[in-house]
Amino acid sequence: MAEEIGTIEKANSKMAIKVRVDEYNGKAYADIRNYYLNDDGDYAPTKKGVAFYSVEDLSQAILFLQAAREKLAATLAKKAA
Repeated sequence: MAEEIGTIEKANSKMAIKVRVDEYNGKAYADIRNYYLNDDGDYAPTKKGVAFYSVEDLSQAILFLQAAREKLAATLAKKAA
């Protein structure tokens, strides 16, 4: 059932962040995880990441990320002025 939603490749790095929806032991979850480029040239998962097993928890995280985006944009705008 694994479905990759999107990948953010980090500039000048062999790392990426992947967002996926998958299933483990019969439980569906959304996963946001760091991946590294291995010797074969494929991305492999690291232990750094977070899995959401409920829509409510994922929704709350999305709200927090949106607030962080707004705060970061405002901070960067102040520094650029």
